[in-house]
Amino acid sequence: MKTVIYAFSGTGNSLHAAQLLSAALGGETRHIPAELKAGRFSCEAETVGFVFPVYCWAAPGIVETFIAGLEFSGSPYIFAVATYAGSKGYALGHVQAALNPKGAKLAAGFGLKMPSNYLPFPQVKPAEECAGLLKKADSELLEIAEKVKIRHTAPVARGFFLPELLLPLLRKFVVHKSGRWDTSFHLNSGCNGCGTCVKVCPAGNIELSGGRPRWRHRCLGCLACANYCPQKAIMMNGFSKKNRYHHPAISAADIESQKIR
Repeated sequence: MKTVIYAFSGTGNSLHAAQLLSAALGGETRHIPAELKAGRFSCEAETVGFVFPVYCWAAPGIVETFIAGLEFSGSPYIFAVATYAGSKGYALGHVQAALNPKGAKLAAGFGLKMPSNYLPFPQVKPAEECAGLLKKADSELLEIAEKVKIRHTAPVARGFFLPELLLPLLRKFVVHKSGRWDTSFHLNSGCNGCGTCVKVCPAGNIELSGGRPRWRHRCLGCLACANYCPQKAIMMNGFSKKNRYHHPAISAADIESQKIR
């Protein structure tokens, strides 16, 4: 039974989760940025997974865009894993909404609590302080894999209550207007023009100009550039002076590979 897991990740939590699931299920991981870039929208797998981070209680726009173009063969078992720090919100429901026009159904959706990478919030911790949470997440991923093997089905949870009138505004901001989130970034004096931010950006949104990064306003809001910066030189709205986070098992080169594999 062929298994394919489509992954998108900014700072490694979702990429690590997808890799662990692929290994446990004997499947392969495909990277959504690379699939989009290459125009690969045909999937013949019998089991299909989507693994992605939650942004402001929503699924990232790149994930919805990819699912909208994806074509399935037959009627695969489809599941999703949403990695989150605060709440999974309505992200799993957004995946189901993207599947609806295809007549496809999310058989099961799982939330996976992992460390935060959102720099304006104080709960961002260095990776070495997140070991307990990461160990628990790995254990839960193995449990998810066992459920997928038996083709477990369950209603897709909506997450915590959010007023219905707020949802369209939330989706408009998170999914459709995230491109200019990069206007909140600026540099401190530590930038040495190493180009790491250019390499890790899954949207190809950053270029070096005069040895300094320049954002091009098609940001996905993943924060890879700030969290992988070796000099901690990228700031966000005046925050992020100290802590940065990326999954300790996922390197900048791993994040970069999402664009080319």
